[in-house]
Amino acid sequence: MVLVGLSVSGVLGLDGLVNLISLSSAVLPIVYFVVMLSSKQITKIERDRLIAYIPRFLATALFFLLFEQQPNTLANLAEADTDLNILGFVIPASWFQSINSLAIILLAPVMAWLWTKLGERQPSTPQKFVGGLFFVGVSSFGWCCRSSSSATRSTCRSCSRWCS
Repeated sequence: MVLVGLSVSGVLGLDGLVNLISLSSAVLPIVYFVVMLSSKQITKIERDRLIAYIPRFLATALFFLLFEQQPNTLANLAEADTDLNILGFVIPASWFQSINSLAIILLAPVMAWLWTKLGERQPSTPQKFVGGLFFVGVSSFGWCCRSSSSATRSTCRSCSRWCS
């Protein structure tokens, strides 16, 4: 509450507040893990599990860092670099925001069936984390390549299936 007050009053400023929150979100997890790992109240097994958790924590942070870029990046690409005309019907660029939600709704039963069918052979939780991070990374890499390609941008627009 104090930070918001300092920001609103102009003492800290909006840029300063954003920078402070960003810095805090990077420093606080480090402090948390250092305090936990240096505590004398945890056992060796708990310390080993905490150390094993750190890569998963970092992977999750990276996943959401990339995943949360989707609304802005996808909207910009759909608006600027996508042929929104399909068979004479112009698709609003805002509709591309619904693709992820629609895919989740449609694929959830398929994935639930698949995990049930695989039983003991299904991927472990860390493998699922890696798979999710991999596909978000590939998707983000595709956006970067597409948006940085000046030759492609100047000569053609991608079809709407590319953004799907």
